[in-house]
Parts: sequence; C-alpha cells; structure tokens
Amino acid sequence: MCRLKDDVLGSYQWFQVFEDLLEKVIDLLLMMSMDIWSNKMNTMHANYYFIMGI
Repeated sequence: MCRLKDDVLGSYQWFQVFEDLLEKVIDLLLMMSMDIWSNKMNTMHANYYFIMGI
C-alpha cells in the first residue's frame, strides 16, 4: 500500500511539472502568434498606405 501511495504521489508530481511546462509552452506560442499577427497587420497597413499613396 505504501509503495502504491509513493508511486501515485510521484506520478502526480511529474504531472504537475508537465502541466507547468505545457502552460509555459502554450503561453510562449500565444505570445509568438500575437507578435506575428501584429507584425502582419502592421505590414498590411503599411502596404495599404503605400499603395494608396498616403
């Protein structure tokens, strides 16, 4: 019984570590995609103004 409890606690700690890592990766991906999106929008606006001669 004690061994099973240790295994469960160990796997739970690994799950917490994995969850934390996954959260950081998702945050990083979101930040990157937002950055790419804003750069894309800025480029589109710059091209629009350039084409319209503003």
